[in-house]
Amino acid sequence: MPSPVVRLRAGDIVTRADLVVEYGGSAQSGGIVPSNTSNSVFVFTDPAEGKQFGYVYDGFSPDGAVFHYTGAGRDGDQKLSGSNSPILTHAAKGRSLHAFSAAGVVAGSSTKLQRYIGEFILDPDVPFERMPALDRTASAAHSARLPTAASERDPR
Repeated sequence: MPSPVVRLRAGDIVTRADLVVEYGGSAQSGGIVPSNTSNSVFVFTDPAEGKQFGYVYDGFSPDGAVFHYTGAGRDGDQKLSGSNSPILTHAAKGRSLHAFSAAGVVAGSSTKLQRYIGEFILDPDVPFERMPALDRTASAAHSARLPTAASERDPR
């Protein structure tokens, strides 16, 4: 599977449809989207939307060195398989992992804009942290640890 170089820079604004045209994947499916035409995995976070479902851990660590991303699953412990698998296996499969955060909507439509956060690699030593779940019957949410390169750190 060819892997076009992702030509986005941190802060660029795109739609999911833009990403599908350029890199493959799906404009409609959930927050973890493996491309079916390139070696890319895209993860999308929307703190305002996610909060209602208990996804409250997404974002940079206080020192800006790690980006936390909450995996899929609201009932019981999150599984390390299924829709969470593309994050956990991206490096072993030679896939790049790219994160985006909701950034409003296209004027005059309901199409969400996505701000490119950057390319990440799942921390091989501590790939996830078990966090208390804040929703439904879940007993644990897993927050993936995505270390950042110095140039991609949260600019706080």
